[in-house]
Amino acid sequence: LFAICTLLFFYHLVPRFTPTIDAMVAHMLPSHSTSDAAFCTKDVGGAHCCGLYLAAAPCVDQCRKEHVDRVTLSLTQEYDECADVCMAGYEEGCGK
Repeated sequence: LFAICTLLFFYHLVPRFTPTIDAMVAHMLPSHSTSDAAFCTKDVGGAHCCGLYLAAAPCVDQCRKEHVDRVTLSLTQEYDECADVCMAGYEEGCGK
């Protein structure tokens, strides 16, 4: 009974301390922040274009989820149209 009570105590206690511990560790360790530009190739463009490209990525992923042919597992024409709408800001801002 004591072991069960101890486990329940820690089960409720640990989640409250986890964000605090994470914040303390992040504060103590030197930050090695990577910019968004590190995730883009030269083909995407500079930092501004990279930001636009990465901002459009969730929209393109949603298009991919919604517009895939379930039989052939290929992307449909609707995907192309949806992805074009998502990438419009990138294409206008970067001339791609």
